[in-house]
Amino acid sequence: MLQPESAALPPYTTTFAIEAARLAEFISPALTAYLLQPATGRYGRRLVAADPARESRLANRNARIRLMRWAEVVIASGIDVVFLNEFANAHTLYPDPDLRAVRDLDILVALHDIKPLVNHLGGHGFRAADEDTAGAISLAANDGCTRLNLYLGISGVAAKPTIAAEQVANASRTIELDGAEFRFPSPEHTLVLAASVAAKARFGRLCVLDLLDVVMLLRLDAGIDWLRVQEIAGSSRLDKPLRTLLSLLVELGLGANGLPAKLIRPPRWPANGKFRHLADNYRELFQSTGLRAGV
Repeated sequence: MLQPESAALPPYTTTFAIEAARLAEFISPALTAYLLQPATGRYGRRLVAADPARESRLANRNARIRLMRWAEVVIASGIDVVFLNEFANAHTLYPDPDLRAVRDLDILVALHDIKPLVNHLGGHGFRAADEDTAGAISLAANDGCTRLNLYLGISGVAAKPTIAAEQVANASRTIELDGAEFRFPSPEHTLVLAASVAAKARFGRLCVLDLLDVVMLLRLDAGIDWLRVQEIAGSSRLDKPLRTLLSLLVELGLGANGLPAKLIRPPRWPANGKFRHLADNYRELFQSTGLRAGV
């Protein structure tokens, strides 16, 4: 996973701690403290203060439990759904789901089930959100802080879905959490979905957590069906975003062993200069603290 390499760690200076704090602003103190555990051990001092890390993890936990409660309301509808993105990744990719910040509840649902699900949620106090998330129908709960985004499929930069909800559902996996069964995307769809999310953010630093999700996925799932990944990405016109994502991680130090050569060759977009600029931005963010994307 993304961890500091012992040989890459410079002698401790206050600058190192400042850079660690800057990284924490992007990905949360809790996750930064976890990623920098080896450096903490080597230097014999905390690089992320204990109180912010603890408070961050508690905030993540409270948000996750709140979303879990609403997810159970969705499940109680009896409608076939798949949970996506932050909520799904926190529960399937991390050793502790509260390391990963979650904000919204993203749900994949078939077109014919949209109206029944919206009606069901309306009976529990949900209404149309003031603003929709791109490519989704967004609902806001009456608690003032919960947002549900209903997707009909996975899309690229354009809002129109290129992977139907039914296709993702058919390949999904079921995991029991707190006595309820949750359906999450397969590792192959999770990987392509991360490329879709990153492409919409034009691979900027705002999608840093999505890059970390992919690193964690590759760490956990050595048995990813790469032929299936290429098939999904190619048929949905997400092959270029996927290649950009994986080649960017390789540029940052991700081990290329086991990755198909075709998927770690940067596409013509972004152009070489733009790709190097993307890589340099992330390299500055990660490697100033000795972090590399090695798995």
